[in-house]
Amino acid sequence: MDLTLDYSFAIQLATFIILWIGLKRLLFDPVLQVLDERAKRTVAAQAEAERMIASADAAREAYERSIHELRVEMAHEAATARAAAQDEYQRTLAEARAAATEELVAMRAAVAAQVETARRQLAEHADTVAAEMLERVTRSGCA
Repeated sequence: MDLTLDYSFAIQLATFIILWIGLKRLLFDPVLQVLDERAKRTVAAQAEAERMIASADAAREAYERSIHELRVEMAHEAATARAAAQDEYQRTLAEARAAATEELVAMRAAVAAQVETARRQLAEHADTVAAEMLERVTRSGCA
């Protein structure tokens, strides 16, 4: 067994170490630095996106709340307007009924007066006709 010192292994080892140090400084460290920056920016962007989502949710909730309040207010105004229109309708209807009742009472009074006048005229006419008949009957009975 020959134990001769082989310098090729030492040269390979030294070359590997030099290559490793060179690659570390020229390639690995800049790449790791870029990856770290990218990770930091990604985390910051995610935090910003979450903040924006929370802000958008808050704005949406405020919008929905204001829309709901507006709808409630509009429904209340519509109910008030309906009640006012219903009251106006009832008042107008009551006035029309009162006017119709007054007109009906006036017409009934006028008709009653006309009936009374007609009865008096008919009674007078009946008396006149009866007197004429009586006179004709008495003339024809005497003749």
